[in-house]
Amino acid sequence: MLTHENFYSNFRSIEKLKIFTSEHNVLSILPLHHSFPFMVTLIIPLFSQNKVTYITSIKREEIIKCMQETSVTILVGVPQFFYLFYQAILNKISNIPFFMRMLLLGLVGILYKLRQLTGINLNKLLLSEIHAAFGQNLKYFVCGGAKLDKNIEIFFYKIGFTLIQGYGLTETAPVVTFNPIEKVKIGSAGKAIPGISIKIIDPDENGVGEVAIYGANVMKGYYKREKETQEVLKEGWFYSGDLGYLDQQGYLFLTARKKELIILGTGKNISPEEVEMHYSKSPYIKELCVLSSGKDEKEKLTAVIVPDFEYFKKTGEINISDTIKLELDVFSKNYPLYKCIMGFIITKEALSRTHLGKLQRHKIRDKYLDDLMGIKPKTHTEEELDEEDLKILSSQVYKTISNVIEKEKQLEKPIYLNDHLGIDLDFDSLSRIELISVLEKQFNINIPESIMAKISTIRELVLTVNKLTAEQKPEIAQAIKYVKETLWQDILKTNPIKIITDKIDISPSWLAKTINMLFCGGFYIISKSMWQIKIFGTENLPRDKAFILCPNHTSFLDAFLILASVPNWLKPSIFFLGYSIYFDVPVVRNLVKIGKIIPLNPATNLINAMQACGYVLRHGKAICIFPEGGRSVDGSIQTFKKGVGILAHELNIPLVPVYIDGAFKVLPRGKIFPSFHHIKIIFGKPLSPNHLQEKGLNLGVKDNYEAIARGIHAYVSDLARSLGLLP
Repeated sequence: MLTHENFYSNFRSIEKLKIFTSEHNVLSILPLHHSFPFMVTLIIPLFSQNKVTYITSIKREEIIKCMQETSVTILVGVPQFFYLFYQAILNKISNIPFFMRMLLLGLVGILYKLRQLTGINLNKLLLSEIHAAFGQNLKYFVCGGAKLDKNIEIFFYKIGFTLIQGYGLTETAPVVTFNPIEKVKIGSAGKAIPGISIKIIDPDENGVGEVAIYGANVMKGYYKREKETQEVLKEGWFYSGDLGYLDQQGYLFLTARKKELIILGTGKNISPEEVEMHYSKSPYIKELCVLSSGKDEKEKLTAVIVPDFEYFKKTGEINISDTIKLELDVFSKNYPLYKCIMGFIITKEALSRTHLGKLQRHKIRDKYLDDLMGIKPKTHTEEELDEEDLKILSSQVYKTISNVIEKEKQLEKPIYLNDHLGIDLDFDSLSRIELISVLEKQFNINIPESIMAKISTIRELVLTVNKLTAEQKPEIAQAIKYVKETLWQDILKTNPIKIITDKIDISPSWLAKTINMLFCGGFYIISKSMWQIKIFGTENLPRDKAFILCPNHTSFLDAFLILASVPNWLKPSIFFLGYSIYFDVPVVRNLVKIGKIIPLNPATNLINAMQACGYVLRHGKAICIFPEGGRSVDGSIQTFKKGVGILAHELNIPLVPVYIDGAFKVLPRGKIFPSFHHIKIIFGKPLSPNHLQEKGLNLGVKDNYEAIARGIHAYVSDLARSLGLLP
């Protein structure tokens, strides 16, 4: 029960902070039946003679447009809104070419330090385009309703914005603390506003305890719930149920909700919100809810994760489950083990939240806990079908596509229009290529890989095939037998497009060879002096024939180490695939060609990548491929992808196992500057695809391509064992 006096006293307390003055225009986004927006975007502006702008849409684009048109000076929101802005700004920055982006971020960091020391905010000028998107008159953001991730708060300050965090509850009408504009303490909920007292109940050795609040703003009680009222109101103090501590300057730092605290069987106390904030830094994760599953010592943290499908589409990354797992591994590194997520499921549905954006954990737990514990298989939510959907389901295109997928995946369940190709049907980047090839022949059409990369669901696939069929008007649609080997033979015997072959220097000039040798020699000297590199087995490398080097991958240095380690006769004719984001930029483009790096993004251009590899190998050259598909997070050898098996099988190319030891200690993921540590590189003997296939099949793999990948993985592991690094 909140009285007029509660609200009035809260208004008078906030008024004394002089945050809201008559020249301001406050943008109201949140529903007014909640106490936080009711106070901050209605009562305070009304009695402070502010202008208030109300907007009916909560879409990011509409909010930005409104701010530009109405000269908003204060935006009041909850963490979820600021997270959306954070992701949008990050995406904008990520579109800047790599080297320019590194320079920009370095300068932003320097100017942020200047702001911390002097208060001068030059990043507002440096990043004027980003600031202009929010209108020319924005003074600051106000965040409440829940705790904002500290790293997101730092990010906004770094790029020149001012963000004020506060803390409050419905029971306190509602505001309890605010950060002073002149002395904002990042990560803190601020100081108690005038007329309100805070104390910490039963603090532990770190000063953390339950936050209790006293003041004229505290409620009278819960309506007709005397018992609950007595539990939280004691001698005028309201026991909030929030855990936190006060620093020496009186700033409040919140750590967890008492009721939401997860206490593992090992006795460890964990704030799920803190863990969620940590893993939410991944741009591939849109939402996640951390829960505990299991019992006693086997209890562990698990998560329900909603991927950011738009970001996946933008990057062209198709392997959703693998990417999410890798992201969890990356963010688990150097994070306390007991706080690490040990299991997860992926859902396409938005997680249940309150109107202020707080996760409704009990509902999420009820819905997903059995899935997390593996008690029951995932059930499909019944689709609501409109007339257009029924038309799609009855079409021959849908029936044909369903038939192809059912045979490929050996499904015993129906295929739904909303089924996600990656999540529900387990199509990775390679199996998508196989699907494209089948459908192209089935419908006698051309499906560009760039279009296929943007297709997420069966509905989108059917509509895309319909559209392409109408545009290309194929003469006949023929039934075909689905044979994987035939599909990859057709792909690999085709040369890549000219724009790619122009980047591949098959017959380098004497000048290019000289520059290549000078670079390799220089890096070898660095490797010898800094890391005392030792090289073994170069006599195993085949002369005058094509082959594929298959090293483990733990560091950004790996390709350079391989290039410096191979014999001089091989240096001018060994190629590498490199991510275009790093190498396909004007500053380094010519050097990249001399360095035998083919700049491609396999996530978005897998066919081009495979054809480029085939082109190099058919010309009798060697190519170095990292079969793990990415750098290992912990230094261990990860699963090898089957792409290397496809190349070896279809082109009958031998594979050479390579093990790099020590590079992970020198420059692992997340580290900017290399350290000193000894490095060893071992080249194994070349192995035929037939031998590797037999090895993989004996290890229990059924697919021929995957068997080759598993076989070469075993030999790379054997090289590690020869150094005593594996049991």
